[in-house]
Amino acid sequence: MALAVQKCGLTFDEARAVVGALFDAVTQRLQAGESVDTPLGKFFVEPRGEPYFRIRWWKLQKMNRKAKRVVFQPAELNTERTHE
Repeated sequence: MALAVQKCGLTFDEARAVVGALFDAVTQRLQAGESVDTPLGKFFVEPRGEPYFRIRWWKLQKMNRKAKRVVFQPAELNTERTHE
């Protein structure tokens, strides 16, 4: 992603800062419970199921410890090419 931003004329460090700021903004909106629409798709938060336990390698593990998870739903991209 930083390479694509560099093509707009920014240096590597500037591009990295732009990408970092973008991810920080997305993270803040998701933590607030909001969804984020991008050209690539949609990020949103959804609740997980109830926690449950399983035994693995003779140890008890608690699964679904976190109440929510981030989901990415890809946008439908137009992949058809037209020849002129």
